[in-house]
Amino acid sequence: MVYETDVYRISCEDESTSDILLYHLEKKAGELALLFGIPYLPADLKIHIDILDKQSFEDKKSLHFRKSAGSEIVAFSTVSICAVSYRTIHDQYTPEEYCRVILHELVHVLQRITTRISPEQNVWLYEAVACYLAGQRADISYREKTHTPWDIFKKNFYAVPECYSIAYHLGSALMSSCAPGEAAARCSDVVHCETVCAQAYRNLFR
Repeated sequence: MVYETDVYRISCEDESTSDILLYHLEKKAGELALLFGIPYLPADLKIHIDILDKQSFEDKKSLHFRKSAGSEIVAFSTVSICAVSYRTIHDQYTPEEYCRVILHELVHVLQRITTRISPEQNVWLYEAVACYLAGQRADISYREKTHTPWDIFKKNFYAVPECYSIAYHLGSALMSSCAPGEAAARCSDVVHCETVCAQAYRNLFR
C-alpha cells in the first residue's frame, strides 16, 4: 500500500498498520508540516515513511545504529522514516501511541529540512521539540530527587533517566505558543532555545 499527501509518502505492506496510521496521522502530520512552513513538497522530495516487517526493520536498524541498536527502538529517521509494523508491537503500544512515534520522527525530519541545526550537537533541542509536538507526554516520577545539572543533561541527554519525559516539558515551554510557519525560525535560534529550555528545566525540579 502506498499513500501520498502533499508532504509525505507512506509505503506499507501491512494493511492493518496502514489503516491505523492513516486514521491517526493524516490531520496531525499536515498541521506539523504547516507549523514548519511546509504546505507541500515536490514529488521527489516528499518525506518517505517506510513501514517494514520485523526482520526488514531490524536489518535497517542494525545498519543505522550499529552496536547501539537497542530493542526499544521501533522507529528512527534520517532523510526518511523507518518504523516497524504495528502488528509487531501491538502489545506494547496503543494505535495512538504508535502514531505519536511516527509523528515524533516526522518532526525530526521537518527540523532537518527547515533548519541548519545539527541534531548530533543539539539532541536535547531536537528531542524537546519532537516529544512536545508529537504529544508524547509522560509524568516525571523522580521530580523531587536530585537532578542532573543542565549542562550534563544537555551533553548526555540519552543517559539521563526519563529524558523523554523531561524533553516534553522543555518542548512545551519552547513551542506552546508557536504559530504556523514559525517553528523553523524558533528551532534555528539555539541560543534562545537553550535559554528557554534551561529555565524550564530548572523549574521542573524546584
